[in-house]
Amino acid sequence: MARQDRGKRAEMPLYRYSARRLTGEKVTGEDAAGSVAALSSQLSGEGLLLVDAKPVGSRLSWSIGRGGTVKLGALMTFIRELRALISAGMPVARALSHLEDRKDDPVLAAAVASVRTRVERGAALDAAMAEHPLVFDRLTQATVRAGTASGNLDGALERLLSFLAIRHQLQRKIRQAMIYPIFLLVLLAVVLAVLMLFVLPRFSDLYLEFGADLPLPTQILMTAVEVAPVVIPALVLGVVGVILLGRFWLRVPSRRMVFDRLRLALPVSGQVRRNLGLVQVSFMMAMLLSAGMTLREALRMTADSLSNADQQTRLAQVGEAINQGQSLRDSLAQTGLYPALSQSLLAAGEQAGDLDRMFAEVAALHQEALDDRLGRVIALIEPAMMLLVGIVLGGVIVAVYLPIFGISTVVQ
Repeated sequence: MARQDRGKRAEMPLYRYSARRLTGEKVTGEDAAGSVAALSSQLSGEGLLLVDAKPVGSRLSWSIGRGGTVKLGALMTFIRELRALISAGMPVARALSHLEDRKDDPVLAAAVASVRTRVERGAALDAAMAEHPLVFDRLTQATVRAGTASGNLDGALERLLSFLAIRHQLQRKIRQAMIYPIFLLVLLAVVLAVLMLFVLPRFSDLYLEFGADLPLPTQILMTAVEVAPVVIPALVLGVVGVILLGRFWLRVPSRRMVFDRLRLALPVSGQVRRNLGLVQVSFMMAMLLSAGMTLREALRMTADSLSNADQQTRLAQVGEAINQGQSLRDSLAQTGLYPALSQSLLAAGEQAGDLDRMFAEVAALHQEALDDRLGRVIALIEPAMMLLVGIVLGGVIVAVYLPIFGISTVVQ
């Protein structure tokens, strides 16, 4: 019997994985499993939280999955079309074959074609999507995995679209709020270029002709114009270097944990990130529990879908505490993942045996908080940018007009 188990295990795909202990320690290795979901379950039994997994020797996954990302709107369109075909009774592989011809998005088209090939060869849809993490994120993979397990994939995709719509609306609000400030910055850049390239040099020549010095603000501005061709490329290279070094530095899980924790602690953007993460957690828990999944399995799968290391670890600790016999309320209170009001609501849902509905209520609660906080941030962006533009433009105007006001003295 043991020999048969080893034989079956040898026939399974081999995955190279990275996982994290509850302490934040990173663990890497290789193991055989029927799918990414099965691998995650195996590692969970060993006290490990799966972070990433790639089939060993899958060159197609590396070349396409790492080839680029897709826009959120394009991903939503694909999921909406996939859901429509599946709800009409079409098999998954056939539905994917109808959706892989996407000339407007070659990255998504290549990923869909690869997923379709893997599904036709017997792989689970979520396992095939996991080979393209830059196209199908953890949330999409976890939602598909839950929908497949519950036999209600089209319903799971519909709920996924609801949450992605929240993300899309968030992006649109920020983008719309930045249109006017960006227009002002572009206009400011054009005005500065005209003044510095055509107006100031003439005044400089005139002052030199009469043997007078330009006013100090004008000299500073002229010096800035002269050094800009050297300083600006150096600044760009410096920023790119810092970003690359930061990404390399954040590969260590403990550093990533500290970085994500600091991002959540920021006064404005941190609150937006925290509420968005709690909306995702609550949304996933409501969906998984309503599909009949146990609380422990739902917590593990939801933790796998999170991208913030701090929130992911806290949710994994909640699952570990529940495994040790603690209640959901006590587990949430220990980790501090949810605020007190949300903890009370979830505790009431636990006592009433209605956790899925209560998680949905908590998701709506944090969605309102997210909208409120985002509205305040957007309301501050435009006046802050206008103030910045006014200060810069005012300083430039003073530096330009000082020579004009002093030209009569120079001529005399």
